[in-house]
Amino acid sequence: MTARFIDTAVDLIWPSLDGDANEHAAQERERLDTEMQAIKQAVTKLRPNEDELKGYLAASEKLLETENSRKGGIESRLLNAAGLVSIAGTVVLGALFSLASEKLTLSAPWARITLTLGCLYLAVQLVAALHAAIKGLQARGYVEDLPHELLPRDGLKRTAYLRERVERLLGRVAEHRGINNGKLDQLNIAHCAMRNFLWGLFGVAVTASVVSLVWPPSPPAATCPNGNPCGPNTQQLPSIPSPGSQHPPGNEYGITGRDVSLPVILISAGTCITTLGIALFAAGGTSTRRIVGITMTLGGLGMSVLAGTKLDNAIFKIDKLIGELQFELSLAPPLRPQPAYYIRRLVTVGPFPDGDHSLAEEQVAQCVSSALDQYNGMRISGWEIVGRVDKRQLTTARAAIYGSNQALAMSRATWVARQFLAARPSFDLAHAVITVGGARGIGASVATNDLQSDRAVDVFALVNAGTNTNGTVDLPDPVVCSPPTAPR
Repeated sequence: MTARFIDTAVDLIWPSLDGDANEHAAQERERLDTEMQAIKQAVTKLRPNEDELKGYLAASEKLLETENSRKGGIESRLLNAAGLVSIAGTVVLGALFSLASEKLTLSAPWARITLTLGCLYLAVQLVAALHAAIKGLQARGYVEDLPHELLPRDGLKRTAYLRERVERLLGRVAEHRGINNGKLDQLNIAHCAMRNFLWGLFGVAVTASVVSLVWPPSPPAATCPNGNPCGPNTQQLPSIPSPGSQHPPGNEYGITGRDVSLPVILISAGTCITTLGIALFAAGGTSTRRIVGITMTLGGLGMSVLAGTKLDNAIFKIDKLIGELQFELSLAPPLRPQPAYYIRRLVTVGPFPDGDHSLAEEQVAQCVSSALDQYNGMRISGWEIVGRVDKRQLTTARAAIYGSNQALAMSRATWVARQFLAARPSFDLAHAVITVGGARGIGASVATNDLQSDRAVDVFALVNAGTNTNGTVDLPDPVVCSPPTAPR
């Protein structure tokens, strides 16, 4: 199975006969010697009957004529194959020259690589087919009867002469058949190469169709203000201003994404081809496999080296551009520090009386005002007021007023917003977030202090604050504003 797979892979790259060429030649000579011995033994057993010998002689002449006709048919097909290959080769070479001279522009780098490799594969198959056709048409030494061999020798009987003629003609038939079989082998190789060419042509056509449908053709190259060609992937980067000039010179490197992606793809393809070539050389037992493996290895290494050189040039240009940008950024004025916003708890109002949403205003109002004055000069972009309650249920009387603990918490938050915050210039009641929070003191037994701390309102804000020299945020600590006598 492995040997068959390797033979198929070799035939897809460079079609050839199975096995070594020297082994084929040795087998053909052995087969011819065996057939000549068989002919000699069969002719020796013929009866010395002149009429029978004449019949055998006529049949032998007909076989030789048939083999000559077979030779003409094989050579005619080889000539047709060579003509078709010549025409197809002209088209493929034209496409390769167009890709090399960039007359055929493609938007996607992988499409250009695929089409280039496809055209190269087509060219290899055409060369293989033309090589096989020319080898099949090569002049061969067909042995023909000499004039004196047509005449009987002196003293030779008629029957012996006929028997000698039959043996000689059958030997010529065997020799001609061996030569024609060699021509037929070359014709089969040419047909295999042309079949590979057709499949490769189909793949190139499918790729070209996909590219034409998915990617539009590349627009003509425009000219940047610096005189260099500008394309859709070209970005003109700022460069170093020259001394004494008011306008900086343009980017002279013209780096595009294709300058990096194309060498990377070529290096990957070259590595794969080199690996396959080494594997084929190591696994192949014939000279054809070794030659194909060495060719693939050298081709893959050459592709990788050339692509690596191009990638090094692109990296060098990018490094130069980065140096230009760093130099220009060093000349630019320093940027102003960007504002930093922090969500901050400014003040906590409470504890509130049990089951009530208000408390003594005067002292608490002064405390809240003092706490918020610490943020004067800082920009406050948003407010959030969170009202809280303890975990106990409302009494029947209080439930008739508020309905639920959530409603009581919302009433406390709304009361704080209207009584203490509405007068602040930065506070906007319409856009402030007023919400409720749950109790923190939970469990089967909760202390009185925990219950009191839950009956409070927390005021949060989004504060724009700077940083001190140590790089830390410089904000006041949160303030707790309690009534004169904390309710129980």
